[in-house]
Amino acid sequence: MFERAYRERESLEGNLRCVRSQAPYTNEFLNRNFGGRELHDTVYVTSSPHIHRSNRGEVGEIDDDFHAIRHIWRQDHHPSTLTDAAMEAVEAFPNKRLVFHYIPPHWPFFGPTGQKLFDGYDDGAPWEALTSGEDSVPLDKLRTAYQENLDIALDHVERLIPELNGKTVVTADHGQLLGEREFPIPIRGYGHPGLRVPELVEVPWLEVPVERRRQIRSEPPETTEETIDNGRAVEALKDLGYV
Repeated sequence: MFERAYRERESLEGNLRCVRSQAPYTNEFLNRNFGGRELHDTVYVTSSPHIHRSNRGEVGEIDDDFHAIRHIWRQDHHPSTLTDAAMEAVEAFPNKRLVFHYIPPHWPFFGPTGQKLFDGYDDGAPWEALTSGEDSVPLDKLRTAYQENLDIALDHVERLIPELNGKTVVTADHGQLLGEREFPIPIRGYGHPGLRVPELVEVPWLEVPVERRRQIRSEPPETTEETIDNGRAVEALKDLGYV
C-alpha cells in the first residue's frame, strides 16, 4: 500500500525499500530501539501515548533518555496536529535528531470509507471483534479505509518534508493485518497482535533526497518535565485500541 501511494505522488521523492522492524507492535518497537540508550541528541514528538504509559510500568517499562519529548497525543491523534508540532520542533531544536511519530494509517480511521464502515463504533479498535468473528466487514472496504488513512498521513508528511533540513526517512514501527490468513491457525487476522509475520514486521523505508546533513549536538535532557494526566493516557490508548 505504501509503495502504491508513493508511486502516485510526484512530490514524494526518494529511494524506497523494504526493511524488517524489530517488533510487531509499538511498545516493543520503542523498547528495542530506544530503551536503555542515552539519546541526548534526539527529540521525540509523538501522537502515541506509549512512552508515557510505558515509563510508568503499565505496558512494559521503557528506559528512554531523550533530550526532550513532546506529547502531542494529549490534543488528538490527527496527523495535522502532529505536523504542526513537528514544524515547531524543527525551529526549536535545530541541532537535534527528530523523531515524528504519526498515528495513521493506524486506527482510528479518518477517511470517509473508514468512518462510514465503523460509524458508531466507539469501543476502541474493532480488531479483536473481527478476528473472533463477532463482527465482520467487507475486506475490500477495510483495505480501502486503511489506504485512505495512509494517504491522509502522507498528505501531511509531504507538507512537513520541505521544512526539514537534514537526512529524512519515512518508515513505520510495525505493519497491519487486514484479513490475511495466518499460520499455523488459518483464521483471518486483524490489527497487529504480537506475531512476527511478514505483514507486521516488513515495513517501508523511504530515504528522501537531501542536500546537506544537520549538525547534531548532544545536550543534557530538558529539566522541566511535562505534567501528564495518566487517565488521559489510558483514554488515548483506548482510542487507539490498546486497552
